[in-house]
Amino acid sequence: MAHLSVSLLGPFQATLGGAPIADFESDKVRALLAYLGVEADRPHRRDALAGLLWPDYSNRAARTNLRNALANLRHAIGDRTRSGDRTPSGDRAASPPHLLITRETIQFNAASDHWLDVATFRARVEADPPVPHRLDEAVALYRGSFLEGFFLKDSPAFEDWLLLTRERLQRQMLATLRLLAGHYGQRGDYDRAREYAWREVELEPWREEAHQQLMRLLALGGQRGAALAQYETCRRVLREELSVEPMQETTRLYESIRDGSLSKEAVEEAPAKALTTPSGALSRVRAARPPAFLQEDEGIEAARPVFVARQRELARLDDFLELAVAGDGRVAFVIGEAGSGKTALIDEFTARAQETRGDGPEQPEQAPIVASGCCNAYAGIGDPYLPFRQILQLLTGEVETRWAAGAMTREHARRLWQLAPLTAQALVEVGPNLIDTFVPGAALLERATLASTTATEDDARTAAPGEAHWLTRLDQLVNSPAPGPPGPGPQQNALFEQVAGVLQVLARRKPLVLVL
Repeated sequence: MAHLSVSLLGPFQATLGGAPIADFESDKVRALLAYLGVEADRPHRRDALAGLLWPDYSNRAARTNLRNALANLRHAIGDRTRSGDRTPSGDRAASPPHLLITRETIQFNAASDHWLDVATFRARVEADPPVPHRLDEAVALYRGSFLEGFFLKDSPAFEDWLLLTRERLQRQMLATLRLLAGHYGQRGDYDRAREYAWREVELEPWREEAHQQLMRLLALGGQRGAALAQYETCRRVLREELSVEPMQETTRLYESIRDGSLSKEAVEEAPAKALTTPSGALSRVRAARPPAFLQEDEGIEAARPVFVARQRELARLDDFLELAVAGDGRVAFVIGEAGSGKTALIDEFTARAQETRGDGPEQPEQAPIVASGCCNAYAGIGDPYLPFRQILQLLTGEVETRWAAGAMTREHARRLWQLAPLTAQALVEVGPNLIDTFVPGAALLERATLASTTATEDDARTAAPGEAHWLTRLDQLVNSPAPGPPGPGPQQNALFEQVAGVLQVLARRKPLVLVL
């Protein structure tokens, strides 16, 4: 029986008995193998698989296409021969087979002679407590993003599954790189630590914490000039990607490196400790530092640009805002030719919305919450969920970088911060699939816990009820995944429903202004 090997972290690769499989008739067959291999924890109904890959066909035609694809897949991976011929590897049919097939369901056989890089990667990074050499092995498996360069343009449900799986795996990779960089930095192995820090920056160049870690490691390893240059790279990326400046912590780190005052103790201890202790509990995040904008005497306020013309359009948007604050929500589109001032109009309206307060001191809860998200298309079709990820991250209190750069006022940052516990509770109750896909779970847990424990008495009126209960559930979702193989990613409709559900929960408590 020939050994089947499937690599999905990076471009699709499959071998049988060490030889590349060249018998796949189409990308739909490859997609079928990838989906069944990753979602191997349960049998899949044939109707569901047919709809996943051939959504625009009639049920009968889709089932026929699935049957043909399955026949080709079974032959390609050595599950059966045609007319008694040998399989592509030269051996006879696999025993046990790689696929468990009934008239109604298909499931990948976890007990067959196979290797799947995604399964091995997950097993390494999800071990508790984590083991450094196992994490090294996991990083080596990550040749690139999940199914890099693979698209099925006529199968949107499969594309949704692909994008969400890719996002989950990249989040796990980023967390692993950070752990290893901290671990080896603590041991004084700066060369190895920098390799992991560099890779984290390459995967997500707008992650400011990754630049900070790399700057520390460069400086402590004797590369002071490279560390200072890395700060400038960080500034440029943040300006181009997010239109913000580095936060104060990054600038202070730059100054300490420039002045030669950085010490070895500057290497973060938390990532190294995390390699020898079980994954996080609430007690760890409760000790974290509250954001600086909660202190009256710190921070810089955004300089308000002068806005002229477009007064009629601005007045209409202001009218819509008044209706929304009164409970009559609506959708408005701003259209116009390139260079006609759409962005300036939206920026002015957003600034006014952020300054809007309730009808009086007795109704502070009527002050609107403003959150915005941007589209992108930097790679292929871009990221269709990016605007909603950005909005949910703002609504869960990820605001310190923007505030420190002067991109929002202290009052606006406080409103979003005070809303974080309510948003986190809504995610737990009606949007659990959005955690670690749209909102990184560990950061969400830390912010929600901090926001809950730093709330003032005035905030208590709008704080989420049953705090201890939902915080415990959030901690379990983030740090104690269900045993066994991960379940399937939610389909597009389920994601839409969960995003809408979370926003509806918030809108019943606060007026929301969402800018896309």
